[in-house]
Amino acid sequence: MKDVLDEIMNMFAKEPRPDTFTEYMHCEECADHNETLGKYDRYGIPLEQLNNPGWDPICFVKPEAFRYLFPRLCELAYGKGREYYLNQFLFHLENNIGLLTAAEKHKVYELLLDISAKNAAEIDANLDMPAIDRVSEKLTT
Repeated sequence: MKDVLDEIMNMFAKEPRPDTFTEYMHCEECADHNETLGKYDRYGIPLEQLNNPGWDPICFVKPEAFRYLFPRLCELAYGKGREYYLNQFLFHLENNIGLLTAAEKHKVYELLLDISAKNAAEIDANLDMPAIDRVSEKLTT
């Protein structure tokens, strides 16, 4: 896990922290998500701020915010049990795959292979293998 994850963190290390994470003037929800994300640096966002599919700030982030936060999302994708985040990670990755360069896509594909090997039972229990296969195909084409 450490090697692939470290490489991803290094790839995205130069992504600047955005001034704002969402279009905060759009609505109260965007403002709330912007405020929440603004409280943390990219590696300090706790899982409990991200793992509610009904109140997920990542759904509202601007492209530059997604790229800034991406290494943390990759890190959280290794979670198990109550810290399982892979299904949400795959959703966000699939919806933002166009923001990644070819080299980044290749490295994220390696990340998914690593997660699949290390968390196979958890992935099967959560029925996430079809999503991994679908996103992996998009990363490699």
